[in-house]
Amino acid sequence: MSGTRSANEELAALVMQRGAESAPEDEPEAGDASTPLLLLRLGEHWFGLRAESVREVVACESVTPVPGQPPHIRGVALIHGRLVSVVALERLLRVLIPERAPADEHTGRDYRRLVVLVEDAGEIAILADDAKGVIDLVLPDSASAADADATATARGHLVRCEVPWDESLVCVLDGAALVAAATAREET
Repeated sequence: MSGTRSANEELAALVMQRGAESAPEDEPEAGDASTPLLLLRLGEHWFGLRAESVREVVACESVTPVPGQPPHIRGVALIHGRLVSVVALERLLRVLIPERAPADEHTGRDYRRLVVLVEDAGEIAILADDAKGVIDLVLPDSASAADADATATARGHLVRCEVPWDESLVCVLDGAALVAAATAREET
């Protein structure tokens, strides 16, 4: 357990460092500003979340199923004394991720990480195969509104944009919309 705690402390230190490095006086010119994102992987798919929205990344030890929840809610996990709803991102986004063995009887997958995301709407834990860490990526600016509208139409309001990274494509998620969607469906 102390290994998880030190990893979380390292993540917090990276987020604070990235925030200090991108202070207003040090910002690159408009259009070239990078955004610190925590990258997580599901199968071959990479997703990015604003680093400041991520509370911690923990090992996925136990998820307790809760009857009557929507398909994207896999149950709850006890994380540092808090019960946190666990979300299967591929179900919420309706992304096809190939299953592999050994698989959890409830999720159909063998997840290794929980990425705990906190926004105004609440807190959720996202199941992930792995978390890469905090990476600075340049996101499209607001001038490309037509591209953002096309992405929003094609992928829903949960996806902000897609950006290339390390010979892959990272789907950058809107953390606030993700938490709101997961918790709203959870209440109905």
